[in-house]
Amino acid sequence: METVERIFPAIFIFISIVLTVSIGYIATTRSLTEFEVVVFEILSLFTAVVGSYIFGRRASTDKIHEIIEPYARSAFRRLISLFQSLSRVAMISENDKIDDSTKVVIIKAIVIEQIATANDALADWEDIVPNSVEELKVGMNLHDIRGERND
Repeated sequence: METVERIFPAIFIFISIVLTVSIGYIATTRSLTEFEVVVFEILSLFTAVVGSYIFGRRASTDKIHEIIEPYARSAFRRLISLFQSLSRVAMISENDKIDDSTKVVIIKAIVIEQIATANDALADWEDIVPNSVEELKVGMNLHDIRGERND
């Protein structure tokens, strides 16, 4: 599939060039009817537009991935950190050797750590999609690390 997406635009653009050169060559050997000129121009225009569209779409997709990848990597690292924190909470809550008041203190510290990680992740995404992050903060009435509302 990857190869087809790379070959199709080149084929369409090549056909467009061949049609344009053919029109020029035929026009030098004889006079073209209006119908022939219109048909050649429509075919040439169609193949050039289709080839350019496919090529442009592919190029923009590649560029988007190149731009977004560092942010996605950072967000993925933060997601792993949140899962590890949740695992620590589960381990502590199931540990019978620790008394309940100590568990609460430890779990509270881990939750604060998770909120800090989530705030950092939101800051990363704010660089890319600031309006969406702002809507999320307002819509969910999110708290920052100190537990205060973001107003």
